Amino acid sequence: MPDTPHRIALGVAIGVFVTFSPFFGFHFLYAAGLAFLIRANVLVALIATFFGNPITFPFIGILSHRLGSMMLAQNAQVGWVELRRGLGNFFAIPWQNFKAIFTSATADWTGFPQAIELVILPYFLGGLIPGVLFGAIGYYLSKPLVRAYQNRRKGRFTKRIKDLRDKAVERFEKKGERDE
Repeated sequence: MPDTPHRIALGVAIGVFVTFSPFFGFHFLYAAGLAFLIRANVLVALIATFFGNPITFPFIGILSHRLGSMMLAQNAQVGWVELRRGLGNFFAIPWQNFKAIFTSATADWTGFPQAIELVILPYFLGGLIPGVLFGAIGYYLSKPLVRAYQNRRKGRFTKRIKDLRDKAVERFEKKGERDE
């Protein structure tokens, strides 16, 4: 990546942070927007969103939701299946109501406030703390690695340039000897 270690590591932190949000399907947009706003590497932020994947999302979701439920004094102890169902309802209700504009179906928003109160709000609030924590870990682990990689690459590049220069000088000297 042709960027500073700080900006690359900041992209990692943002991508990891974003995976702790309940806005599935929008993690790329969320990460790109945040990275752009704070001048982090946008591409790295997008790649780092893969910290959240089918293996880690159950752990991320349950941790975030339970922590948020405790913060809101809700004491909800839901499993991944129930949480996934609640998230599905949150996204399905607006979509069904949007389709109702163009069909004969009736718009129904009755479950939406409940989905926000019991699923989205606790998940979002609860995801802030581990998101910041894991994002900071990602930043502090990746920054020295990126710096070391870039310095190593710079050293190799400098050595190649020196070798090419030495070969060119050697050829020039040989050519000069032949011409005499």
